Amino acid sequence: MRGLPEERYRSLFERAPLGFLVTDRNGNVTAINAMLKSLLAPGRTASKLNVLTNQRLKKAGIAEHFRYCMNRAEPVISECDLKTSGSYSVFIQYYLTPFRDDKRRIAGVQAVVINATAQKEAQREFLNIYNYTNRLVASLSPLLTLDARGKIQFVNDSLLSTFKLRREQALGKDPATLLKLSPLEKRLLRENIKKSSAEDVSGREFKSGNRIFGYSIFRFGESCGIILRELTETRRLERKVARLHSQLIHTQESERQKIASELHDGVGQTILAAKINLVAFQKDPAQFDDRFEAGLDLIDRASQDLRDIYTNLYPSTLRDLGLASTIRWYARNVLEVRGMRVKLGLDTHLQFNSETEINLFRIVQEVFANILKHSRATRVSLELGHGEKSITLSIKDNGAGFSPGQAQESRGFGLENIRRRSEDLGGSVKIESKPGKGSHFRIELPAKPQDTARK
Repeated sequence: MRGLPEERYRSLFERAPLGFLVTDRNGNVTAINAMLKSLLAPGRTASKLNVLTNQRLKKAGIAEHFRYCMNRAEPVISECDLKTSGSYSVFIQYYLTPFRDDKRRIAGVQAVVINATAQKEAQREFLNIYNYTNRLVASLSPLLTLDARGKIQFVNDSLLSTFKLRREQALGKDPATLLKLSPLEKRLLRENIKKSSAEDVSGREFKSGNRIFGYSIFRFGESCGIILRELTETRRLERKVARLHSQLIHTQESERQKIASELHDGVGQTILAAKINLVAFQKDPAQFDDRFEAGLDLIDRASQDLRDIYTNLYPSTLRDLGLASTIRWYARNVLEVRGMRVKLGLDTHLQFNSETEINLFRIVQEVFANILKHSRATRVSLELGHGEKSITLSIKDNGAGFSPGQAQESRGFGLENIRRRSEDLGGSVKIESKPGKGSHFRIELPAKPQDTARK
């Protein structure tokens, strides 16, 4: 301030929104305006403030920069946090400049100080929002943005992870080339990017290698963004559902034909034979007196045939006697009649709710059907147990076995049916099998309140 017309600048010095400070060569403050004094040392006079000894200024680094400014005779620009008596911090930016006396010696330092607290807090808030936005965008589906030239200007972490890329490999590149699209897929993607400037583009797909992705394009100014969603597993499941639906229709039709054949060739023919015998008796009871008994016998046989058909559809023993007795009856009439030795571990006191019961029986039917069609087994063991929290069904055979992962073609619907019924009850299926080593089906279901052991 030396050499300046003091009276002319005193008012500006005291009232300026900036902080002004002048020190001698020892760091003693010789002049300080009100704004800066309220920040650095409220309540003190300038003569009692030294930038080299004041603890707040030493911690803030001003003392160190003062020495640098004096020793090098060079200006210093820096910034720091000044802690107040409470938890609030004041962030300042300061400009230290050495000044000389009449003999050209460094006489002290003059400083301009700006209170940049509001600016710093705004920067911190912006940084917090920026970091939050980055984390949010990184967790979204694969995303990239293109500039007006159609080159990649941004990719999120999800896209880099999905396509195993580094950021520098993606930025500035053509998206169709980077994603390794076929010529047709490249052309369609580029056409859709152009269309997005005039219409909504969503629900489109492309194939990259053996993976399928859906994508939507959104515009912002001259740029655009592309959000991807991998559909590979979805499409696989859709094909699987379609295939199982076809198999289900085929199975239903086969079952209808089987029932129709049994009714026509079995029950129908038996009833026709009964009618013929009864008509003969009706015409001449004396001559055909034995035909009446024969007709009744045939009606009894037709009744038994019908009973066998609907028992196979839904065994009455399941409703009347429970699951354990029904499994025992089914094993005897399906496996043992074909020469297999069957070992059953069934607790006759077990009692299940109707949904669990029918699904467990259908699972047993599927496994037995699998054994009959494919295994060539001679021994089968079945155990049904009930714990406090779970129900376990275990079925083993000593047959030909198979590779569970390669069994879809020959027995896919049966295995899928077992899994579906187990999952419908909240359970799981574990299949252990190797060619030539037999097979082991283990089904575990959570026990429900209605599933109890009879006392």
